[in-house]
Amino acid sequence: MSNVESDTLNEFKLKYKLTKWLKTMRIQTALVTSLALWVGFISVSSLTIRSAIVLGAIGIFFHIFGFTMNEVKDYKYDASINTDTDHPIAQGHVHAGIARYVAWGMYILAVVVSAISPYPIEATIVLGLAVVPGHMYNAFSKTQWWSNIYLSCWAMMMVLAGALYAGSVNNITLLLATVIGIQIFVQVIEGDLKDIVGDEESVCTKLGVGTTSVQSYFKNSNISETSSQMVVKYTKKFPAVIYGLKAIELSILGYIVMLNTTSLLSLSQWYLTLYFIALIVFVSSMSMVMVYLYDRDRIKKMSSLHETSSIILIGLTVYPMNPHGGILVAVAPVAWYIISNTLLHSSPLNPDI
Repeated sequence: MSNVESDTLNEFKLKYKLTKWLKTMRIQTALVTSLALWVGFISVSSLTIRSAIVLGAIGIFFHIFGFTMNEVKDYKYDASINTDTDHPIAQGHVHAGIARYVAWGMYILAVVVSAISPYPIEATIVLGLAVVPGHMYNAFSKTQWWSNIYLSCWAMMMVLAGALYAGSVNNITLLLATVIGIQIFVQVIEGDLKDIVGDEESVCTKLGVGTTSVQSYFKNSNISETSSQMVVKYTKKFPAVIYGLKAIELSILGYIVMLNTTSLLSLSQWYLTLYFIALIVFVSSMSMVMVYLYDRDRIKKMSSLHETSSIILIGLTVYPMNPHGGILVAVAPVAWYIISNTLLHSSPLNPDI
């Protein structure tokens, strides 16, 4: 083998390994964690370039810690289920022990950067304590159906930490923390729905969601008995809980807008148009997540569409408080998600997870 061929092969191996590590870190959603810090800061003060960069970096480091540890904790379960997913640790591409060290290294880095930054130490304390609900979710997400609450608490603590970086916590901080908490809670339900064929405990199974074969669901039909399609069965409680939580989330977002404007007439036409479009996508995509013929890829795509519309709505909601910060919140996580998925995964809205 020539030196050129050897260098090319080594470069390919390096890119392959890097791709597997980035997938393990769930890097595509890293700026969503930064978003929680940003909106907390915006609830108190306007983001500066420095605060946006510092909080953005802290959020990325903490995200890598939390989601890498999630892969470490779940790799045995992920290896046991028969779904078309890309979990590098479960597939043997990334060593679980090394991943654990990398994860904790990222946590320490996040806390250190926070501690040496020119912001109140109280923010670093809350950031450091956010590891508790994060660890509880990673440890019990497959065995405790209520584990969504742990991740919601983690997300809410990140919003509170963001506010403390700006100096204090106020009522708008608490409202935004509630919005982010609901958003994460339902986001986990969406993730559970795409994996409903597994045997993990979840809010979905607790509310009676399950699957059955097409033949069993459509009795006396002419559907081939060899069909492998599954029908997702929903109870009345499931959509009631989902839409109820989403109604609360939207009500809070609308209330925050009204708190920061004199009236709807004072808002520009382009702002109201964008908000209305994001609202329509938000509501319709939530409905489309709840498929009847089980299709894992479609659930992922519709979940991605719903989450991106949620991010845009949150960004538009904080825009009246801090226009540049609102644009950053609405655009950066979505652009990061789409670009990362395009480079690392199957498609912009379909990560291989």
